[in-house]
Amino acid sequence: MKKQVIKDIATALIATTGMNFDLFAFEDSSISDSDTTKIMEEIQYQCKKMIIKVENRLQKEIPSGSTKDIIDTIYN
Repeated sequence: MKKQVIKDIATALIATTGMNFDLFAFEDSSISDSDTTKIMEEIQYQCKKMIIKVENRLQKEIPSGSTKDIIDTIYN
C-alpha cells in the first residue's frame, strides 16, 4: 500500500471519529458550557477540513459511515 493511501485512510478515520466526538467527554471538566460549545465547533471545523482535503486529493466523497466504507472508498 502506498504511503499516501495510508495517510489518507488514517486522516479520514481520525477526522470522522472527531466528527462524532460529543459533549459527554466534557461532562466532568471545569470548562464552561459556552467554552465547551466553542471547542466542539472547532473540533467539527478542523475535522471537516481534514476530510475535505482528502476528498479533494482523491476527487471522491468520503462516506461518514463505517470504517469499512471509508477504507474501501479510499483504497479502491
